[in-house]
Amino acid sequence: MAENTSAIEGANEPRQIGIFPIVALPPGEFAGAVPYIVVGIGADTGGEDACVELFRSLAPDTGMAFVLIPHAVRPDTDLLAILTRCATVPVVEVLPGIRPEPDRLYVLPAGMHASLEGGIIGMEGVLAGGNSIDHFLRSLASSQKTRAVGVVLSGTHGDGAHGLRAIRGEGGIAIVQGAEAEGPAVRQDALSIEHADRIMPIDRIAGELNQIAHRFRQSTHAAFLRTNPKEPGAVHEDLRCVLRSGPHQEDERHRIARELHDNISQKLALLEMDAHRIALQMVSDPDGARSELERLRTSIGALSEEVRRISRALHPSVIEDLGLTPAIRSLVEDFRHSEHAVTTFRPDHVPDGVPLKVATGLYRIAQEALRNVAKHAGGSHVRVLLTGGSGRIRLQVIDSGKGFRVHEARSGFGIIDMEERARTIQGVLKVESEPGEGTRVTVDVPWP
Repeated sequence: MAENTSAIEGANEPRQIGIFPIVALPPGEFAGAVPYIVVGIGADTGGEDACVELFRSLAPDTGMAFVLIPHAVRPDTDLLAILTRCATVPVVEVLPGIRPEPDRLYVLPAGMHASLEGGIIGMEGVLAGGNSIDHFLRSLASSQKTRAVGVVLSGTHGDGAHGLRAIRGEGGIAIVQGAEAEGPAVRQDALSIEHADRIMPIDRIAGELNQIAHRFRQSTHAAFLRTNPKEPGAVHEDLRCVLRSGPHQEDERHRIARELHDNISQKLALLEMDAHRIALQMVSDPDGARSELERLRTSIGALSEEVRRISRALHPSVIEDLGLTPAIRSLVEDFRHSEHAVTTFRPDHVPDGVPLKVATGLYRIAQEALRNVAKHAGGSHVRVLLTGGSGRIRLQVIDSGKGFRVHEARSGFGIIDMEERARTIQGVLKVESEPGEGTRVTVDVPWP
């Protein structure tokens, strides 16, 4: 079906659909936007077949966030469960205050109002029959402007048409599922079609979204090249920060914040209480107080080591001071002592002079892999191998633990984070695991 090239109502000139209308604005160009595309998708709750076809055909790494807004409630349909089984990206139920992150699908409970403001989804109660798709798409247009894409699937009875109009008015893209048969639902969706940039059957919409993601990355890359006097490799790394910075950096910040609050802060509070108690004890029991002061000194030493450990996690200076092999060896030793696990490290022909960026990337991947072993493997033997030769440096972290199905747990085991770190150093990451058979994480980085 031909694409709609009509003018936006109220605009001075026709919209040229052949030219990609979403432009990459510099960070901070408009307040409240996340620095990647957010796609709002309106669907009839009974149209699960269209949703399945769309989300199983999407590329898993578009860098876009997807929010699905059902139009109506059908009690016998559980879109969340259906899409969890088939989507190429992790599926999450929308909760108040959630931030839509790249390469995730957020499903709004049917019948609820939701809006996007300041990069956060707010929920505003159950509707008695209002236009939930329009409500979300309008807020998406206002918040994301040129980084907004609206998709309305057939069967929504016109809900979403005004939201598509708002998205087009802000410079985003509006897509409507093309009619494949005549009927009441098709006629009721005519208003949505009137405000569409692209009208196409469901089997083409996923491909169109993949192309939009590709063109957005090209546009963003060009914008950075114009404004950043850096070599292409450095610009590419900045791009990854803009397009994909959300999940792993937020997770890391939250992890460190929890560690500071739950561990360091509480230990400091206990030390303060102990010091006050010992001060009172000095008068009545000097000998006992001296013994308690020695115990207090030991506790302060342990706390100091905790702070150093967190500092090393934030910035492993041992890499700069000693190099990659000693840094990985120190990491393995720390893991062995903290987890009381049987752990071995075997370096073999590791080249000297590995660039700091590459060494840090490999260190972080090893760190994440060992963290996953501690959390999920269940008391296994761990081997860490670091080898050079054959035009590459290879890092492997192998455990004999519980294992898991990789395709079912990509977002929960730090895999996306490790893949992202591998890409920034031009590496390739492979995770192999099956239940009961342990896990092998391998990353290969080209080396001359």
